[in-house]
Amino acid sequence: MTEPIPSYTFPDRSTLLARLAEADPNPHAIEGYYPIIAERIAGETLTHLGVVTALLLSIADYVDKSGLSGTMAIQLTMTAEVLIEAVIDEPSCREAAVARLQEIA
Repeated sequence: MTEPIPSYTFPDRSTLLARLAEADPNPHAIEGYYPIIAERIAGETLTHLGVVTALLLSIADYVDKSGLSGTMAIQLTMTAEVLIEAVIDEPSCREAAVARLQEIA
């Protein structure tokens, strides 16, 4: 019998934005990056792979919309683990998402 795939249902948009801002209160992220993340995952149920995919797509969208460099995308990817730990309460999903991010980032 295979183990169930870890998943997590994210809180509503305002709760999610507050938790992201608490994890990293960067004003640019609060105004531009975090709303993109919230639009993609607030209220959604995602597996650990879906979480990582959503964060990476949010980074790509933010960098593209803001006209930022690829270097900024790398820096944001490096901070994604902090955000995962801040917004996922379910330990098995959080640990699986962090592990997957570390594999690919």
